[in-house]
This record gives sequence, C-alpha cells and structure tokens, in this order.
Amino acid sequence: TIGVTTPVVMGLGAAVKTSADFEAQMSRVGAIAQASGGQMKDMTAQAMELGAKTSQSASEVAKGMEELAALGFDANQVMSAMPGVISAAEASGADMATTAKVMASSINAFNLKASDSSHVADLLATAANDSAADISYMGEALKYAGTPAKALGVSLEDTSAAIEIMSNSG
Repeated sequence: TIGVTTPVVMGLGAAVKTSADFEAQMSRVGAIAQASGGQMKDMTAQAMELGAKTSQSASEVAKGMEELAALGFDANQVMSAMPGVISAAEASGADMATTAKVMASSINAFNLKASDSSHVADLLATAANDSAADISYMGEALKYAGTPAKALGVSLEDTSAAIEIMSNSG
C-alpha cells in the first residue's frame, strides 16, 4: 500500500498547491483591478472557463489578467480583453503575460477600448506571424512608436505594418 498511496498523496498535494497558487493569483488580480466581490467571482469563473476551453491554463489566464489590471484595466475591461489576449498568445506562441502587456500597452497608446482587444490581437498575431517581429518585438517597438504615431494621427494598423516592414529589413 505504501507504493500505491504515496503517488496518490503526492498528486493530491500538487493539486492543492496549484489551486492555492491560482487563488493567490486571482486575489492579486482582484486587488489590482479593484474588483468587487461579484466581479471577483466572474473573473475567477472566466479564468477557469478559458483555462478549460483553450490551450492556456487557468493560472496562465490569471497572469494575463494581472498584467491587464496592472496597466490600468478595470475588472470589466480585463474580462472583455481576455479572449483577444488568448487569441494573440495562441496565434503567436508568446506567453500570456507578455501578450497581455503588449496588448494593453497598444490599447492604451492608441486610446482604444478593451472591447477592441480581438482586433488588436489579430494585428499583433499577424505581425508576429508575417514578419521577423514577434510579440515582444512588437511591444518594444510600439512602446516607442505608439504615442507619437497616435499624436500624428497614424493608426495602430499602419504603425504595425510599418514595424513589420522595418523588422523584415533588419
């Protein structure tokens, strides 16, 4: 019985640790996003649902949520943006936290709405897949080019296309 029960107990311990880590992550998300109790329940349910339906785990979804909240998204904006963040992460192969940070920064720089996240995800994924610019590279380039481009009336679409062309030219 020792040979059989030890792996079962170890597996249970790992599951409890994973659950505790997820709850701690969601607590951080809620605190940063200043979520109400109801919003916390909704965000936790969304993280678990997206973790079950996508290639991302619930914990990875929670990390993406935390990045969005840290960049000024409120609880409702975080929930609205998450499907787009996951799309971009899956399409580009980048991790959730990096993708969320780049998307939120892009949305903020171009004064877009969280509901535009699916469109922003498409732009970033396209740029990552059609050029030498991966999500991290796009994030770095948009960090410098986003605000001036917006001030000059250049769209995120045109800015992304220019970054793609420049990245392919070295």
